[in-house]
Amino acid sequence: MAISLLRLVRLARDAGPTLIRDAALYRVRSGLAAARHPTRAPAGNWQTPGDVVSIEKHERGALFTCRNGLLRLTVIAPDCVQVRWQPRQSTAGKGDRLPVAFSYAVAKITWPDVPFTISENDESITLRTDSLRCEITRLNSRLQCFDSAGRLISADEDGIRWRGTGVQMHSQSARRLPASDEATCVGLAEQPTALDIRGRRYQLWNSSPNDYGRGSTPLYFTIPFYMDVYRDHVAGFFWDNPSRGSIDAGQSNLKRIVFESERGELRYYLFAGADVGAVLNRYTELTGRMPLPPHWALGLHQSRWSYPTAEAVRTVAAGFRKRRIPCDAIHLDLAAMAGNRPFTWDFSTFPSPAGLVSDLQAEGFRTVLLLDPAIKVDPAYAVDQSGIREDVFVRYPNGRPFQGPVWAGASHFPDFSNPKTRAWWASLFEPLAKIGVGGVWNDMNEPVVFSLGGEQTLPDSVKHNFEGQALSHIEAHNVYGLLMARASREGLERFWPGKRPFNMSRSAFAGSQRYASGWTGSNRSTWDHLRLSLTMTLACGLSGLAFTGPDTGGFSGDCSAELFVRWVQLSAFLPFFRIHSAKNTRAQEPWAFGNVVEGITRAAIELRYQLLPYLYSVFAQCAQSGLPIIRPLWMSDPADWTLRTGAAAADSFLLGENLLIAPVLDKGALKREVYLPRGQWYDFWTHRLIEGGSLFTTDAPLERLPLFVRAGAVIPLWPVMQYTSEQVVTELRLKAYAGNGEVTLYEDAGEGSTYQRGDYRWLYFTCLSLPDGGLTLTWRRAGQFAPTYQQVRVEVYGISAEPQSVLLDGQPAPLWYYENGVVEFTANKPFDTVRIVPKTESEAGSTLIRPPAGLKNR
Repeated sequence: MAISLLRLVRLARDAGPTLIRDAALYRVRSGLAAARHPTRAPAGNWQTPGDVVSIEKHERGALFTCRNGLLRLTVIAPDCVQVRWQPRQSTAGKGDRLPVAFSYAVAKITWPDVPFTISENDESITLRTDSLRCEITRLNSRLQCFDSAGRLISADEDGIRWRGTGVQMHSQSARRLPASDEATCVGLAEQPTALDIRGRRYQLWNSSPNDYGRGSTPLYFTIPFYMDVYRDHVAGFFWDNPSRGSIDAGQSNLKRIVFESERGELRYYLFAGADVGAVLNRYTELTGRMPLPPHWALGLHQSRWSYPTAEAVRTVAAGFRKRRIPCDAIHLDLAAMAGNRPFTWDFSTFPSPAGLVSDLQAEGFRTVLLLDPAIKVDPAYAVDQSGIREDVFVRYPNGRPFQGPVWAGASHFPDFSNPKTRAWWASLFEPLAKIGVGGVWNDMNEPVVFSLGGEQTLPDSVKHNFEGQALSHIEAHNVYGLLMARASREGLERFWPGKRPFNMSRSAFAGSQRYASGWTGSNRSTWDHLRLSLTMTLACGLSGLAFTGPDTGGFSGDCSAELFVRWVQLSAFLPFFRIHSAKNTRAQEPWAFGNVVEGITRAAIELRYQLLPYLYSVFAQCAQSGLPIIRPLWMSDPADWTLRTGAAAADSFLLGENLLIAPVLDKGALKREVYLPRGQWYDFWTHRLIEGGSLFTTDAPLERLPLFVRAGAVIPLWPVMQYTSEQVVTELRLKAYAGNGEVTLYEDAGEGSTYQRGDYRWLYFTCLSLPDGGLTLTWRRAGQFAPTYQQVRVEVYGISAEPQSVLLDGQPAPLWYYENGVVEFTANKPFDTVRIVPKTESEAGSTLIRPPAGLKNR
């Protein structure tokens, strides 16, 4: 993607007057290098596998020898099969056997044995497990897969095709897309489109766009995984090839999806499941799951490109504490570096980094530092000289180190596909650990090079180690950010023992969730980008990269007061919550828009901090099973097609199973329509019980967004804190909503690795409304973690009349209160069972003694 002259002017303004010159010179040099080291695009006639010649069963599936190559089906699990193809010339001299597959995306290599059978007839060969049936036609080696109920989940149209020879193989696999009224097709991570991916073509090439908008492609993430979500089952597809390529999701043919890659092996995985959760569970078992972040990472992060001095950072920090606005992290951008050199400090503007970090930590702020992969070519720069000595930088085919201009000027680029380079990079983290830096932010790692009129990344011919395979940038580009994030995490784990790393990355490939969180890149301060930030974050969660969110308020452009309020209200319920903005734009601290906005945003941020035990429980479920943290409404009721095609499909979402958020995404709106999934829901603010399954209009004043709770849910709350470790939680507050439901919550220390050794516990609440108007609430606990609280305050909503009594583990509660449909009581220790006993008809006129007024207002 060529960089525009307008953007270069902006970059020159931000990085110095030599940037345009460097970018222009690089364009000339890269052109000469391309002439010396040409790469050829796939060409020639399309070829197909031809007839099946023979079949050989192996311990996990079958190897099919076809007229023109080898096709291998490997049973990964009962509901997952791997498909691999290599043309005859690729296996020549290897005994017609496929080499062991290598993938940076795949985390789990060894799987338990799975029973399967193979049967044959004159037309086809069938491989069958308990959950899948795969049929290959003898005539043309085309594959069809069905689930255990006989429903088609995948079918070749043109089938496997390729062109080119050797490693320059052009792979294509075509699958039939379901009709729009049969299924919703979701995935491919942060595409700035509607949640359903059909009707567009997507480039598989991580990029930093000049100024992305709706429909832009490519962007920062390449995650070639998607799902067909039907009413009663789900099919998943993962294209395991990181090379440059594309996905035509019905643009050229509405009934067909086509995956293409310029290099590498044709390898993909098929998944079948009863629902989205089942498929994501298997996909994230294959590619890895998000490790649990520390509690503080779920708080508010404040950032700007750039706070220019240490004093400016201190002023921002003091502003949060003085105004009592919760915040846990402040991010330091390029300005903190000496001449934009990673792992350095500009001592003229940040004279005492250790003192700054220490002072921020004393006020409850973690410091997050930006890291770019570009290492300035400079004999006086210790990191560059160390990298040269260790031979860790990427090179041209002739052995000359590659150089390209970025923020600091001409730069070398570490080859993160080399284990030696990752170890070298990790070693650079020791000084950051010594001064107490809290985490890192891996930026510009698509990777980006500034070029006037040329491609904004390394040339195709540049060589990467690729764990000893020596492949070109065409194959390595899309995993560069994943591998930088991996190296950074290894540094954080090495030098921050006993701490949970916070590591975020702008670029990602499938499997990146094992190493880092992400964000949706350089968005804009517009209402459409507010809307996109929701759909992009939802899509990331449906692609395995759940710990993601937007730059709240928008990165570029000036945010209006109203837009800022609505964005903060939305982001308070998204997995990653960071306010971030660019140079030469309006300030976006919560107090920058005046007192009214400050008060509204404070309340939204405080609500997030109160809900942190619930949010953290949803994170734990994601870390355990791959379930998204935020979810489209149709995940709660796949059979209700209104949730997919109406307004609810794009502008409402679930946080976990039990909180439904209907954000305001339109300028000037003070009301909005809401469609709740079938079942009963409570308005969080008014406690009004609402029957789902129909459209209604609700108030949405500027000071709050519509928020609903599923009947039967139990929502835990903490007291408002200015940062997550400000105080020890001595009382847990539970908001229970009358109805029938089960809720699973999670607790651990919120820091450190002891949870990996069993120091955690799960909480199971079961709420049951009784025919006589009463209610029981049971609480089971499993695990060895001992929380800091003993006292529990419970508020039960939806009790229609004053009860006769409240029984706590079979005994009368010592003190309880009833008013306006709410029963409130306090237990001095966690209970096992609560029963709210209604009055009989003869007792209906009696009046209970009220508790002291002080308890009433708690």
